[in-house]
Amino acid sequence: MDDTTFLTELKKVENKLSSLALSLTKGNIDDAQELLQATVVRAYEKREYFTIGTRFDLWIETIMKNTHLNNVLSAQRRSIKAVVDNTAFNNT
Repeated sequence: MDDTTFLTELKKVENKLSSLALSLTKGNIDDAQELLQATVVRAYEKREYFTIGTRFDLWIETIMKNTHLNNVLSAQRRSIKAVVDNTAFNNT
C-alpha cells in the first residue's frame, strides 16, 4: 500500500478509531490519543502486510486492540515487578 492510499484509508476511519481508542482506554483522552498515535505508526510501518481488497477498518482496529492489550499487559508486568522488587528490598 502506498502512502497516498494509506492516508486516504486512514482518513475514512479516523473518527471510528478515535471512538474505539476512547472506549478501550475507558474515556481517558490522553491515553486514547497515545493509543491512536501508536496504532497509526504501527499500521504505517506494517502497511505492506495489508491485503488490498480487504477491509482496512478491521485491519487497523485489530492493530489498535493488540496495541492496547500489549500496553495493558506490559503495565501489569511492570507493576508486579515493582512489588517483587520492593518486597525483596524490604526483606534485606
